[in-house]
Amino acid sequence: MQNSNLTKNIVTLKLPRSNLGDQGALFIFTSEMFHNLKKVDVSSNQITPTGCEAIASENRIDHLEVINICNNKIGNAGFEALI
Repeated sequence: MQNSNLTKNIVTLKLPRSNLGDQGALFIFTSEMFHNLKKVDVSSNQITPTGCEAIASENRIDHLEVINICNNKIGNAGFEALI
């Protein structure tokens, strides 16, 4: 998907139960296409503590108002990485 004015305007992204895994979630949080995101639902996507640590390393996570990551096996390590 090319970077366009349409994707730059997306502030809410809901992708529950999409089988994103760690790599898919990381793509969302690092992609220039979604740099204005404020609310993200990646619940039930097989995200692990490794994915949470990668997501947390991106500066954009600080700009999120809401991230729904429930029903993923993130454990305490993943939770700690995100907060």
